[in-house]
Amino acid sequence: TATLPSGESPDFAKVLNIWGKEDLASSGLGQGVFSEAILGVVPFGRLTPAQRAELIQFMKDNQVYSVDYKNATRIEHEGKAAYQYQVQIKPDAYIAMLKKFDAMMGLNQLSGLDETRYQLSAPIELQMTVAIDARQLSEVSYIQAGRVETFTGYGANANIQIPTEYITRQELEQQLSKLVQ
Repeated sequence: TATLPSGESPDFAKVLNIWGKEDLASSGLGQGVFSEAILGVVPFGRLTPAQRAELIQFMKDNQVYSVDYKNATRIEHEGKAAYQYQVQIKPDAYIAMLKKFDAMMGLNQLSGLDETRYQLSAPIELQMTVAIDARQLSEVSYIQAGRVETFTGYGANANIQIPTEYITRQELEQQLSKLVQ
């Protein structure tokens, strides 16, 4: 919760229910935002069965992910049974895997990235939560960064209505900044 220098809480009524919109094509962020969305800690995308098998085999052969299955804990997450796993990612193998995935998806954004520069990097430590009933990843906690990502709605056909009245993302950010000054 934000507080003003006076100790009071800002009045967000002026910006409630106002939508901010970004035109990714004209901002030049389109491909970068798309790539960031699918090139997460676990890449998401539609691959052929052969490509998927090849990528999974690459991950196994190169030990991209090291999962501590022995110390997995059963928890309740979002009201459902889940397992939490401690996971380490080898940065160089992970980057090599992302390059392969990037090429399979036809993005060709990472071809110039040199994974050998990350051979001496420390492993990335994560905690992954997998829903037992759905057998799907539901949360990733980045231990060193203190950041959490939640995953929901696999395969769901979301019917999102884009608002007809909106302001630009920059305008919305300016209005929010004024409220907390």
